[in-house]
Amino acid sequence: MAALGWPWRAARALLILPRPLRDWLYDRVARNRYRLFGRRDSCDIPSAELRQRLIG
Repeated sequence: MAALGWPWRAARALLILPRPLRDWLYDRVARNRYRLFGRRDSCDIPSAELRQRLIG
């Protein structure tokens, strides 16, 4: 994740938390992901900039 840049680089700081706490936080985000990030009927088509970052 560190190679991806901001905000993923900041996510490395979560590694200082004990695994049970990280798992608990992950579960909270997973349960509320649609409320936090929204729901879409279809996937977005990536921009040219984003396409360069994708593997495959």
